[in-house]
Amino acid sequence: MTAVIDCIRSLDPDVRTGISVGGRLARWSRRWDDWRAEVLTGLSARRWDAVMVQHRLVDSGLVRDVGVREGRLYAWTVNQRGAIDALRGLGVDGITTADPRLFGTAAP
Repeated sequence: MTAVIDCIRSLDPDVRTGISVGGRLARWSRRWDDWRAEVLTGLSARRWDAVMVQHRLVDSGLVRDVGVREGRLYAWTVNQRGAIDALRGLGVDGITTADPRLFGTAAP
């Protein structure tokens, strides 16, 4: 996958790219022993501009480390209001949900 990103960057250095980090099985299939280090190294090298992360992997350290590298951090797929509130409090750049009503003021 990262080879595709590198190819796109070579065709248009201004294109904005991102990488998605899934759950344990997805990380295992990529053979990512230390996914955070690899993702942060990619951000530092400007291989990608954003990280889309399965929301259970997001913590204050990841928000800080992505921000220090001037990257954007998006959490997916968050379908509980409490988790949305917690992620907002951490300062993620965006949240993906299957139920946009969760962003409203009244509970669905």
